Amino acid sequence: MDHAERMLGPHLRLRFGFVMLGLLNNLTFVVSNASAGELLPGQFATVYLINTVPGLLVKLTTPFWWHCFSYRFKLLLAGTCLAVNLILVETNVPI
Repeated sequence: MDHAERMLGPHLRLRFGFVMLGLLNNLTFVVSNASAGELLPGQFATVYLINTVPGLLVKLTTPFWWHCFSYRFKLLLAGTCLAVNLILVETNVPI
């Protein structure tokens, strides 16, 4: 096995990982915005604000508290938030 064959496996895995993370990163935003009419009929702006304001707050405050938590906790928190968001959108829980 030459050098090119040895390096092909990790590079493909890395590329696949980045593609999947990119898709999952945008998934909740797209699903929520696509179902905005069903979530709050006639109030599309409210759904967009609900989608963008929490992310903006996290981005503004992250430098002050992000270092206090382990990487494992951050991944569990992000995964839990993703799952809860999709479940709430799917069940169409009234606000």
